[in-house]
Amino acid sequence: MNFETELVDNECTELAVDALDEIHMCKSLVALANHKGGKLIFGINPKSKVIGCYPKEVLDRLSKLISKHCININLSESFTHTVKSKLILEVNISKTLLPARITNMNEINGYYIRNNNSNIKLGKVVERYYQLLARDESKRIITDTNQELLKIIKKDGPLTLTQLYVKSVSKKNEIDKYLTCMLLSDEVKFTIVEGTTYFH
Repeated sequence: MNFETELVDNECTELAVDALDEIHMCKSLVALANHKGGKLIFGINPKSKVIGCYPKEVLDRLSKLISKHCININLSESFTHTVKSKLILEVNISKTLLPARITNMNEINGYYIRNNNSNIKLGKVVERYYQLLARDESKRIITDTNQELLKIIKKDGPLTLTQLYVKSVSKKNEIDKYLTCMLLSDEVKFTIVEGTTYFH
């Protein structure tokens, strides 16, 4: 399979990345690193038209952006492809061992995750739980909680967060932990319908 046929915009690959849009690039870098890792593709516009790019300039800009605004980001490797006589840059981002975040960018500072092809910023309370991922005990708690939630979703889903919370055997005031666990799960997805979030 060649590179052109592999171009699919999904949770691990983001097409049509604008090398001049620093805010969006930071969000995508952090969200993909906090997910499973992934790829950013430069040289394709939002209408999927191949427009090409200057790989060295893009990589230089990314390197400066990461050193200034991103914590715990590692670019594993990059590849240049020729599509329709134009250069396309594929940048691979490794999954982070410690939570990645944006810094020194004012209102967008914080942790982001990838879900439904979007970069989602974690709220302050959820962020507190997310920071605990660096501790083995918290990883175990989150893993156990995810298993419980997945059983409920498979049996009764899709459900709202409140419905999941009521059906679980959770302690009082742990709803934020449950939300964190679902947001960080590779298996749980969420869809927003008329302002209500459903987990499935």
